[in-house]
Amino acid sequence: RYTEFAYFKGSEEQLMELFNTSDTTVVIIPSSDKAFVSDIVSRLNTLTAKHTLILFGHPRWSKFDNIKLEFFHNLNTHLFALSFPNYQSQKVIDFIQIYRQYFNTEPQSRSYEGYDITKYFVEAIYNFSENFRCCLDKFQPELLHMKFKMSQLKEGAGYINHHLYLVRFDKNFERTLVNIE
Repeated sequence: RYTEFAYFKGSEEQLMELFNTSDTTVVIIPSSDKAFVSDIVSRLNTLTAKHTLILFGHPRWSKFDNIKLEFFHNLNTHLFALSFPNYQSQKVIDFIQIYRQYFNTEPQSRSYEGYDITKYFVEAIYNFSENFRCCLDKFQPELLHMKFKMSQLKEGAGYINHHLYLVRFDKNFERTLVNIE
């Protein structure tokens, strides 16, 4: 059973009426508007003392600086992401150490992405030469933060990466991956 609700300023009371059950409520907010998302996430967070909510949202939310990270954890938030850092991986630890030595600073997300994208395509060209495009759908090298699941949309067209991570912010203040295979 589901209810579609179009939230707008002034409809707060009707929104809160939807959470009268003791069941777990899944909330999907398909918006990346920073002000709107901040408002609704803040309002939903007030319900977490009495209700169990699971929130699904847009990948851009992780970059919003106006939402307390605690709210994402309280709301069991799930966000899609192109990359996910595994700081327990020895390869990631080695990368960080080398990066610090070379650049005298901490690697940012673009550092990992640049490394992964370069490694993916350089290894594909090395292994399959100029015909590397024929093998991208099966090529899965070990990368730092990303995975690629490449496919061609139609003959003669380009390729697109279909891989996404689903990251869960749980009540223990951990971020974990949800398997969506």
